[in-house]
Amino acid sequence: METLIQTSAPRRIETSLLVLEQFRDPGGTEWRPGDRAPLRYRNVRLAARQRPELFVMEFETQPVDLNWLAELDRRYDADYEQAKRGREEAEARRKREIQEEFEAQGHGPSRAQRDLERRFAKQEKERAEREKAVREDRERQRIEAELALGQLSSGFHYEQ
Repeated sequence: METLIQTSAPRRIETSLLVLEQFRDPGGTEWRPGDRAPLRYRNVRLAARQRPELFVMEFETQPVDLNWLAELDRRYDADYEQAKRGREEAEARRKREIQEEFEAQGHGPSRAQRDLERRFAKQEKERAEREKAVREDRERQRIEAELALGQLSSGFHYEQ
């Protein structure tokens, strides 16, 4: 059984190079950015010696460090919450400033105005309920009429 020894730094991948720019190797093979060019091919090794700026070396991947991920998650969540609070505070401040300016101009809502608005909202709610009841009643009458018509269409005069 093979044991995996974990070191602090990942090991270098020595079987391929990562291609950075599109090029054609001496053998005519076309390589694109993101390709992993195997070092077992002599043309890849020649191209890397001639134009090393086209390649970078890679290192092996490591398992996800859950402690690091949790810390990263906490940091991003804290940044999000801070930005959210900042926007909410700015919006509240803007609304307060508009309200203060409105009241300073003598247009602030009076008690009588608020009472009128409340009564109007109540009347609108009652009106909407009445309209709904009328619609439901009409729909019921229509359905009942269709049912009655369906029942009348059978009988002595309708059958042939």
